[in-house]
Amino acid sequence: MKKSGPIILALLLVLTNLSLFAMPASAANSGDFTYSVISEAKKTCAITGYSGNAAELHIPYKLDGYTVTSINGMDSNDNLKTVWIPNSVTELKAATFWNCQNLECVVVGSGVTSISESSFHECYALKKVVLSGNAANIDKHAFFSASIGSILYGYKNTEAENYYESPYSPFAKFYILPTVSADNAIELYYSLGNTTIEEVCFALYLAFDVTNITVFDRNGNSVQDIQKATEPGMTFRVSLLNGSTREYSLPDILLGDVNGDGTIDAADAVMIQRYDSGLTTLTDEQLAAADVNADGLVDAADAVKIQRYDAGLIAEL
Repeated sequence: MKKSGPIILALLLVLTNLSLFAMPASAANSGDFTYSVISEAKKTCAITGYSGNAAELHIPYKLDGYTVTSINGMDSNDNLKTVWIPNSVTELKAATFWNCQNLECVVVGSGVTSISESSFHECYALKKVVLSGNAANIDKHAFFSASIGSILYGYKNTEAENYYESPYSPFAKFYILPTVSADNAIELYYSLGNTTIEEVCFALYLAFDVTNITVFDRNGNSVQDIQKATEPGMTFRVSLLNGSTREYSLPDILLGDVNGDGTIDAADAVMIQRYDSGLTTLTDEQLAAADVNADGLVDAADAVKIQRYDAGLIAEL
């Protein structure tokens, strides 16, 4: 009996040491974020919390030299309205943004491959979700609480489009994002009058490690209103994470926009009809915009195609 004390003490020390060994690394702070190191060798970390009050939050690529690859603990933040998730992040943990009652828009970077169950549960104000084609594992309840009439943005023939068409999708509409070509031109799937600067920024953010986007009109003036409909010749100056700067431009000629007002509608069809009847002339740029069926002619067939597009009978020219 006399030996039981030392034996018990030794066991307690062993158990204490085992408990300490099993404990995860303590959380570190960087600004308004808390994080834990995932791999010291790879210099990666996971965000575990956010205490700030930003309405529009750009999740950082790095914290104290560690690349952010996972996010959790952003829940119940009533200040958040828009969240931009960088391309470095590969997964959103379960309930990451749970109960963010005022969250309206989330842009999910191209590195995210997994969006867990209830990542955005009880985000009743959620109206816009922007997904890249890499988010292959989207839990069917990830966006369960999105608001009525919410919109999903994504690229053609991607998991985003598949998710929208699934029986558990809460989204009312799916919008195809613009794409960026090798020659730095931005390809639009809809008329410039129906595409906003915001949507082009979404596409650029998903495609590159963007830290800042500045928009200029065709005269070189800075455009401040992000909701303004895009116009031919606009330039998007993109600052990248590696410190370099690139520029991407919208086409100077919008196919179908014969009168150059930034939209494709009945007025453009009328101009083609007048030209086909010999009642007016068109400039070379107008002729290029008018040949919507690409047969080398500007005639009644082009006018009919524009009328069908304007009436919503075809999705694109």
